[in-house]
Amino acid sequence: MLSGDTIALGPRASGVQGNTAKRREAVGSSSVDDFCVRPHFPMMHYALSESKCLSHHSSRYAPRMLTANQRLKQARINKGLDTQREAAAWLGVNEATYNQHENDTRGKGKIPRDAAAHYAQRLGVSLDWLITGKGEGPQPSIEPTAEDIEQMIREIIEAELKLDTKIADLPRIFGPALHEQLGRFRVDRAPPGKPSSKTSPDKGAQSPSATKPV
Repeated sequence: MLSGDTIALGPRASGVQGNTAKRREAVGSSSVDDFCVRPHFPMMHYALSESKCLSHHSSRYAPRMLTANQRLKQARINKGLDTQREAAAWLGVNEATYNQHENDTRGKGKIPRDAAAHYAQRLGVSLDWLITGKGEGPQPSIEPTAEDIEQMIREIIEAELKLDTKIADLPRIFGPALHEQLGRFRVDRAPPGKPSSKTSPDKGAQSPSATKPV
């Protein structure tokens, strides 16, 4: 008897037409699952999840489907400029003008070429990409975004709830060892002939006036 997760093979897959019993008889007495059906299940599940991901993030995989205004917004966000006002100030353009170009208030889906050239140069993308979607688009930024920082804070709080140690106690726990390492670092990096400050692991970092030359 076929298992519950077996799917029917079509004529192209099995070479046999008809009902399930006839297809099973054609391939022999061994389980149809062992033949070629069961491996399809995880593969199909993976393909489905990947398709959903591609659909959800379609702007990354099909940039030419975006308008120039949408690409301008994408480049702005990638540059770490959270608001249009911040972008206008950084780009040195009138805020209303920039808002019009990014929001496409005139409904043309385009940006004047001279303005687009300025935006492309400042935002680190090619003019061709900004106008047509072809060419070099925005590169991934290594600077954390506001969303990254918020996620980091959430993870720290969740980790703290799972631990007996509070985050606020970490400086007291690791402070002496860090101060000792800092003192060694200062000694190693001090220029020849110049006294370096010495840090006591018990008292923490001292001001330069309170330290003695080595």
